[in-house]
Amino acid sequence: MTNGVTPPADLTEFARWAFGAVTVNTHRGWYAEWLVRNALGDSAERRGEWAPVDLITPDVKVEVKCTGSMQDWLPGLDTHGRPKPPSPPDFSGLVARRWTGYGNVYTEPMVLADAYVFAVHTCTDRVSYDVGDSRQWSFYVASGATVQRWRQKSIRLTVLKQRGVPEFSLAELPWAVRSHAETPEGADAFDWSPFLESMSSSAPE
Repeated sequence: MTNGVTPPADLTEFARWAFGAVTVNTHRGWYAEWLVRNALGDSAERRGEWAPVDLITPDVKVEVKCTGSMQDWLPGLDTHGRPKPPSPPDFSGLVARRWTGYGNVYTEPMVLADAYVFAVHTCTDRVSYDVGDSRQWSFYVASGATVQRWRQKSIRLTVLKQRGVPEFSLAELPWAVRSHAETPEGADAFDWSPFLESMSSSAPE
């Protein structure tokens, strides 16, 4: 605001002000969702903040998890005054309570997505850091049924690789996601109608 007057609406300027620090975990995660959304050809006009999965397309439901090699803050120092090494990249929230779309009603912790995309921003240099450079991103894809069998809330990138979860480029994601999709047990019983109706009402005519 300027002198009590609200400036003209400018969503581009707002986005730059609010989300410019894409090294922040939350913002980088949203950007990863946006990358996957575009790769899959999802037509949703806006992010579903409270949706039970990150992306709901006509043929597959996807959860996007994101991590990176660099954080927005500077590393702390050890007892010798040397920078501490960064924490190992990991992914959290694999199993979580999901909002049902009705009031304050949530499910028990569960897996709902047909596929999980584990997005990794690999750049470690602040000078060349660029989330818009697809060469700095790696993507690993596992089925929702596979994640359900893991029975864990988080997983480190090193463990993901040890389990043989395949890596793909951004261009390969449409095929990778759809070919690896497998609905987890119990997900078919979930009532998706509140979210599908919301998507339909927001679609352009």
